[in-house]
Amino acid sequence: RFYPEGTIMTSGLSKHLSLGGYRLGVAMVPKGQRPVFDAVIRMASLTWSTVSAPVQFAALEAFRNDPGVQEYIQTCTRIHRLVAGYVRDTVVALGIQYPDPEGAFYLYPDFEPFREKLQGYGVETSDQLATDLIDRIQLATLPGTAFGDEPEKLMLRLANCDFDGQAALDYYASRPDCTSESLVHASCPNIRLACERLGEYFEKLVG
Repeated sequence: RFYPEGTIMTSGLSKHLSLGGYRLGVAMVPKGQRPVFDAVIRMASLTWSTVSAPVQFAALEAFRNDPGVQEYIQTCTRIHRLVAGYVRDTVVALGIQYPDPEGAFYLYPDFEPFREKLQGYGVETSDQLATDLIDRIQLATLPGTAFGDEPEKLMLRLANCDFDGQAALDYYASRPDCTSESLVHASCPNIRLACERLGEYFEKLVG
């Protein structure tokens, strides 16, 4: 909008258009930046293989800038915000500060407030915490080390996209003013169960 002749944009279907699993990356290069375009093409030709045909056809439809597609994206964003808000409320109820998410499909809280009590269980790193959550309550998370954090930081990535997307879309379509709790309880049973187990782990096993 402000500098179109010099702006290079990168995106992808799974992130930009809420099409999880549709692994297609996109780079938009202005015509005046041909050297950049040529360099990207040379690198890409030696790095990535051809995108599968179904994903290519999906991309053609997705990038037609159809108003229905834009409305779908906005609806998915609102649903992700509600579900992420539910998970965030669980984390905050444990005494951990966390900002209000605006549509993300994972959270990255720091469980530092529980360090002393976790040490009593032999948990001193994010890897050990992730392993203990699997062993004790069958809850899978990713440790902060997977994202470059120091091992001693008790950071975990909590994904909140384990639900039937169509069920959530149908529920939201009939109740656009629904709350995070009502949406999750109605259409995201795995998210609800995960949050219950996470709460029990810290409140009973650790707290």
